[in-house]
Amino acid sequence: MGGGLSSGGVVRIACLLAAWLATSGVASGEDLSPEEVERRLAFLEARLDAHRTHARAWHWTWTAVNGGAALGLGVLGGLADSDSERVNLFSQSALALVGLADLYLMRPMAARDGFDAVRALPDATPADRLARLERAEHLLRKASQRPSGRTHWWPHLGNLVLNSAVGVGVWAAGSGTDAIVSATSGMAIGELYLWTEPQWRDEWQDYERFRAGFAREPRARWSLAAGPGGVRLRCEF
Repeated sequence: MGGGLSSGGVVRIACLLAAWLATSGVASGEDLSPEEVERRLAFLEARLDAHRTHARAWHWTWTAVNGGAALGLGVLGGLADSDSERVNLFSQSALALVGLADLYLMRPMAARDGFDAVRALPDATPADRLARLERAEHLLRKASQRPSGRTHWWPHLGNLVLNSAVGVGVWAAGSGTDAIVSATSGMAIGELYLWTEPQWRDEWQDYERFRAGFAREPRARWSLAAGPGGVRLRCEF
């Protein structure tokens, strides 16, 4: 009697693990033929490059807008005469810095340059091609997992909360009119930022369906057979 796994159980688990690895992606890409690698790379290249122009334009436009606003409004805030104007300008400058942090730290766009990062990799051997495929899969997966303002509620909530806080601060500093203008205009700009961003939300699922269409059946099989002295577990993969 004992609580441990039998040797047969251990072998069975190993076989099932091998079967899972055979279908889990490029990390175990031993079974991928050159033709499969090429087909997958072609699909990934098309999907990654499809959003490249939009992603670059969006990223660099908002980098310029947020960077310019953070600097310019900060300078104007230092020159302002009234407390309400100073609070308004400094707060808007701080929001622009939050926008920069979103672009580069909180929600960076992994596939902003499309397939270019993969094109830069070596392409001389089958191992190189597998490495390119692994990198392309990683980029598309990361891009599809990025929380987009079109499909997630929390970026919109953050936009509402931050701009409302700015409005309250400006109102407390003495100007109700400036508070309303500041909060509403900030919210509008924030929503424009969120709704114009590119997204790859369904691209990874599309790739998984495409991959399943020509993926090989798992080659790992296990079976029980009678043998000398007892029952033998047979594993093939």
